[in-house]
Amino acid sequence: MTTQPMHVVLVDDDEVDRRAIVRALKKAPMPVDVIELSTGAPCLETIRGKELDAILLDYRLPDIDGFDLMCSLRAAMQEKPAIIMVSNDESEEVAQRCIEAGAQDFLLKDEINPRHLIRAIMHARQRHSMDKKLRHLAQYDQLTNLPNRQHFEEILREAITRAMGQKTQLAILFLDLDDFKTVNDTLGHEAGDHMLRAVSERLAKVTGDGELVSRFGGDEFIFLQERFDCKDDLSNLGRRVISAFESPFDISERRLPITVSVGIATYPTSGTTAEGLIKSVDIATYRAKRGGRNMIQFHSAALDEEVHQRARVGWELRQALEERQLCLHYQPQVDLETGFIRGIETLVRWAHPKHGLLPPNSFLPAAEDLGLIEQIGEWVVEETCRVTSRWLKLRGPEAPPLSVAVNMSDSHIRSPSLPPLIDKALNETGLSPECLQIELTETALIQEPEKTAQILHELNSRGICISVDDFGVGYSSLQHLKLFPISTLKIDRKFVRESELDEESRRFLRAIVDFGKALDLTVIAEGVETSGQEAACRHAGCRYLQGFYHYPPLPEAEVEALLTSSFHH
Repeated sequence: MTTQPMHVVLVDDDEVDRRAIVRALKKAPMPVDVIELSTGAPCLETIRGKELDAILLDYRLPDIDGFDLMCSLRAAMQEKPAIIMVSNDESEEVAQRCIEAGAQDFLLKDEINPRHLIRAIMHARQRHSMDKKLRHLAQYDQLTNLPNRQHFEEILREAITRAMGQKTQLAILFLDLDDFKTVNDTLGHEAGDHMLRAVSERLAKVTGDGELVSRFGGDEFIFLQERFDCKDDLSNLGRRVISAFESPFDISERRLPITVSVGIATYPTSGTTAEGLIKSVDIATYRAKRGGRNMIQFHSAALDEEVHQRARVGWELRQALEERQLCLHYQPQVDLETGFIRGIETLVRWAHPKHGLLPPNSFLPAAEDLGLIEQIGEWVVEETCRVTSRWLKLRGPEAPPLSVAVNMSDSHIRSPSLPPLIDKALNETGLSPECLQIELTETALIQEPEKTAQILHELNSRGICISVDDFGVGYSSLQHLKLFPISTLKIDRKFVRESELDEESRRFLRAIVDFGKALDLTVIAEGVETSGQEAACRHAGCRYLQGFYHYPPLPEAEVEALLTSSFHH
């Protein structure tokens, strides 16, 4: 059996000591290849690129301190061989200092013999191999075998130092898988792990010269690109990444499509430190996801300002909740056949002390990010039930039926706390469940559909109606309408607005109305703003309308006056 040779570098200025150590090495049971150096200066260049088992290093050298050389070697060499310090100094303090700095062993020269020396090298090599495995565990992701976040940040800091010295640029690309949580929720974490491994394999094929890909954590990956000439090079890399996800993944005997959002930040424009660059690229990726996903977004000063503005809104919003600055407006829905107000949609507003009355799209996204959306939703439900109960008492029993719709966020609609919250609000106000309607968007139906369906069926069993807002522009499907207990469809204002343009748009509007009626659903056209749009809706057979043409969103007092003065529009 052939024994693998051992490759050793010996650095010692004492020729007699060197010869004694070489003689001892030659008596090893395997071939030993020894490179001898009498000074430390040429050591690093000599060993560069070589695969070594050990370096025997004299503690005292004429041109450089052996301890300092050892530290330099360990810092400069990517593949760090075992280092054994040799010395005539019997001080325990010296030996401990060397071991703590990274030496695998410390030997006294007058105690060196062939058996002792070979055993020390073998043990040092074993310890070095174990150290290497532990370093790999600490620096690489165990699932994908890609560099982990900690290791990537170390590599990025080194790259920034090089770029600073060479006055060059570098870039990082942050990749966030879109809707990966759905894979874990529906197929389990084992399938999710399978997909992450498959993703890492595809990304590895995308990397080229000067690129490194790392798993940053969860479903997030990050690229380091040290060589590029212009912004177009980075755009091309981003498009290569997105293209790598065009084909579905074969997971658990299913073909699963998944997309990726990509953020890009550059040194030194977006940041001059690893922490600054990562923060900037995270902002860019967040914007890519909010912008529609499956897209590329470069970091910019404008994005920073957007984040700062969102942070300011968040701080002010917390204060608004404490000081009760939020208020509700109500937009009536008209029954074309009777002229009565048949329903009302509750709309939240922010009575900002400086900026006046703010619409929901100016603060609800921030509330969602900050985890305040459920708190706002709870207040809206409670206030709506209180106001509606009072309106119904003022109208009297002879008035036509009236229901009030409350918009719920996508996250709140899946919360187990929602049914008990609504029960509490109904019990405290005495409002009948049939008078309350829960309104949600189509996107809420595709996120964790089984959990959403369970909550909606629980609400519907109490007599609460479920309405789908903005119908027709999202992810509608017959399966959704079959799975969820939906009773009302609200046609998106886009179709109402376009109904004035041409006959084809009017036919499309009529088809949506007929579709809803065929499923025995109530159909409401929202965003009706002109007499032409009202006529188109009437011609399409849509009985219930909502929009500025009839009523804008109104304060509580004005709606109360309408409801109590007359039942007619």
